Amino acid sequence: MRIRIDFEISPRAKRALKIVAASAIVLGGSVAIAGVPNTFKSGDALSAQTMNDNFTSLDQRVAKLEAFQNKLTSDGGYSTGATYCGETAATPGDLSTLTNTGTGAVKAKAACVQACTSSPTAHMCTGAELERSAALGITTGTGWFAAGAYNTLFGDDFECVGWTSTTHSGTTSGDYWNPALGGPSAANCTSSFPVLCCD
Repeated sequence: MRIRIDFEISPRAKRALKIVAASAIVLGGSVAIAGVPNTFKSGDALSAQTMNDNFTSLDQRVAKLEAFQNKLTSDGGYSTGATYCGETAATPGDLSTLTNTGTGAVKAKAACVQACTSSPTAHMCTGAELERSAALGITTGTGWFAAGAYNTLFGDDFECVGWTSTTHSGTTSGDYWNPALGGPSAANCTSSFPVLCCD
């Protein structure tokens, strides 16, 4: 006996089904689909409604993932899982010699977009991204990076007051990456280093 069942599936739902099927194959069939409206076991009757409900649920989840990815990688976005991609010209910690518009991190990002072949998601590297680059064997330069942390190695470290100043109530320092020293260090904001860029 042959039974033929026809379903109408949206292109996005087809894509979601392919992703789920591929995951099941990769994981040896051990994938559990949680959160769909209907689950089935051997011998259960199928209906177009229950299948369409599941496809709609998957479609909505894929749409959320696509929207999130588009937000991250659209013009002016910010790449995730980034690694070192280049560096700017040398500049003091206030980024005063960079000719890009904006100030602070915004200016650094604009300069990194330019330094990394006009990639709109390039930005000033973070410490985690430089650590990732080192672990992957990617050679980086020596330069400013965004540590997102406070230290007092060379006076108050405000990341050069958000990369906008070389002074702040005395000596102000910023974080820079020095592969020769094994990674992060700090320097007076009057020092001149490139901004290290990741994408």
